[in-house]
Amino acid sequence: MGEYFEPGQIQSIAIVGGGVIGASWAALYIANGLEVVVYDCASQAEASLWPNVRSALKCLEKLDNFRERLSRVASPLALLSFTTDLHYAVSRADLIQENAPENLPLKLDLLASIDKWMKPHAILCSSTSGLRPSDLQAGLSLHKANFVVGHPFNPPHLMPLVEVVGGRDTCLHTIQRAMRFYDAVGKKPVHVQKEVPGHIANRLQAALFREIFAMLANRTATVADIETAMEYGPGLRWGIMGPSVLLHLGGGAGGAEAYAQKFMAHLMSWYAAEDPVMDDGLVEKWVTHTTALAEQTSSRENLERTRDDLLVGILNRKGRSEK
Repeated sequence: MGEYFEPGQIQSIAIVGGGVIGASWAALYIANGLEVVVYDCASQAEASLWPNVRSALKCLEKLDNFRERLSRVASPLALLSFTTDLHYAVSRADLIQENAPENLPLKLDLLASIDKWMKPHAILCSSTSGLRPSDLQAGLSLHKANFVVGHPFNPPHLMPLVEVVGGRDTCLHTIQRAMRFYDAVGKKPVHVQKEVPGHIANRLQAALFREIFAMLANRTATVADIETAMEYGPGLRWGIMGPSVLLHLGGGAGGAEAYAQKFMAHLMSWYAAEDPVMDDGLVEKWVTHTTALAEQTSSRENLERTRDDLLVGILNRKGRSEK
């Protein structure tokens, strides 16, 4: 199966797609002292890349665990370069992070080009949020075994989660290498053991939004009240512990077993019996109400800054409690 790379042996990264996600990945990697080449053929890609990376680095400087990492890197931005030559970007990389739009034909064409030029033992990771790796492997002929989904949560430089999913032809060593690498750069990788659209976290989000749209359709609540209920109810707790452990605590001294006996039947009946009808009217209602709520709260830039600042605070507290 070829050489096994330990995380320290992965030194050169190619980011394919330099948008918001690509810039965020780039900042994370250069903060770890890795050489990064960003490829993008869009006309304004390079102009937007640098300010996005600088902004992400400022956030990372506030994180306890990255402050130490950054102190060991003399000049992170010196490790970053940009190119419009895909061959140049991927042919020297030990790991390639692909971030093209969620369009299967587009990704298949791009992956076929990467496949021709990548190193024999490089890891090829896709940031796809929902496509199955086996479907993406159809674009590969030489390096199917080296391919995994490495799906981050936005923004990747702050959100620790990375979902690692192997396809039908992925080598087990590739999954192990990817898991070790993401862990080494400060992420919390999880191995999704079965291919399903949306992986783990987006499927959980999809279930939540099924209920949100059902509530809007039957006028149970407004978008604003649903937001408040989530932000100051379960959402506040879910940033501290996962839902199963929280229900274990909710069971009192009897833990998860007591909760299951007393409440699980009720809990599992509290969801919409039928899928909401996702017609234009319902979607427009959600868009209009959500946009009005966001604009009433603050500008987009301020909302993003608030999100990132609060994430930094939560992550620092969680890191200290884990220690």
